[in-house]
Amino acid sequence: FLSNVMSVESRQSQDDARLRQYRALLEVAESIAAHRDLSSLLHDLARRLQLVVKCDGINVVLHDPERNVMRIHLLELPTLEGAQFATELPMEEAPAGLVWQTQQPMLMTDFSAYESRFPRAISDLRRSGVKTVYILPLTSAGRRLGALGFGSLQEQAWGESDQEFLQQVANLVAVAVDNARNIEQALSAQRRY
Repeated sequence: FLSNVMSVESRQSQDDARLRQYRALLEVAESIAAHRDLSSLLHDLARRLQLVVKCDGINVVLHDPERNVMRIHLLELPTLEGAQFATELPMEEAPAGLVWQTQQPMLMTDFSAYESRFPRAISDLRRSGVKTVYILPLTSAGRRLGALGFGSLQEQAWGESDQEFLQQVANLVAVAVDNARNIEQALSAQRRY
């Protein structure tokens, strides 16, 4: 009997966690509609995502086609306050660059496996105490924008169901970033005329 009660409580706890995640996705969707510029969008997303995504840092890394670099926009979270990361990296030196090129997520749990390919990025992660990184492509309407990265101070921070949820977050963030960039480009073009 006790085993059945514990099983029901465990399922209820999992259901509650999923409900919180879906509510957060709805809030992210609301954020998409509320912001017209990339900077305020990213600030609002950081606030909303930290309520439901178990991580210690989030960043959006966008591809700059003119210079062929990956430009990093940190979404500040208190646990990594003061951590120093490069603000842009050449494509071949950025894990997000590989994710952008391949359009495949990258879960990094053993940094030594990536150290020779991404020495600067791995050095920054180690110095900040990050132990696990999950980077997902940001693609909207077939347009490759960049990548969304989650960092954790814990080893093996995300299981399969967490990764699926983070993919849904990345899909929404991609739409939001694409919308904000389109609005900024339209306003810029309007000012020129």
